[in-house]
Amino acid sequence: MAGRRSRLSKPSLTQPDIAAPSATFSVLVCAALLALVTWGAYANSVDGVLVLDDIRPIERNPTIRSLPPLSAVLSPPTASTVAGRPIANLSFAVDHWLASGSVRQYHVTNVLIHLAAGLLLLGVVRRTLESDRLRPHVGLDPAWPAAAMAAIWLVHPLQTESIT
Repeated sequence: MAGRRSRLSKPSLTQPDIAAPSATFSVLVCAALLALVTWGAYANSVDGVLVLDDIRPIERNPTIRSLPPLSAVLSPPTASTVAGRPIANLSFAVDHWLASGSVRQYHVTNVLIHLAAGLLLLGVVRRTLESDRLRPHVGLDPAWPAAAMAAIWLVHPLQTESIT
């Protein structure tokens, strides 16, 4: 018995993951395609005007006119859609600082935030599809169905209303 090795002590011979570079490449391609799809869907809206609920939090909001002091920026006006949303107010202040209140800057930032959320969705769905339970049902590369789901979310009409 002393000379026999137990089942647990066998050295495991694992092969290197050959698919890793290909998977990374497909994720990058999917991310680039999502960026193109998103820009294609929203490019015509970046030159739009401020409407409806944009007036109070942007045009009539004195707390976004200068970044210092941050205490003022992080305390948005109460009679506004940014009331209780200091991070939204901070993003408006940064946009105002970057482009001196250019409406285009607000729209571009909105599209970029939306794209970042879509890329996050791509990552979450891809990792979910790579789980042990779902992997056998997906096929070789889960990045493509994840990208399709993220693309639908990015350009869905319910989203375009809030982005444009």
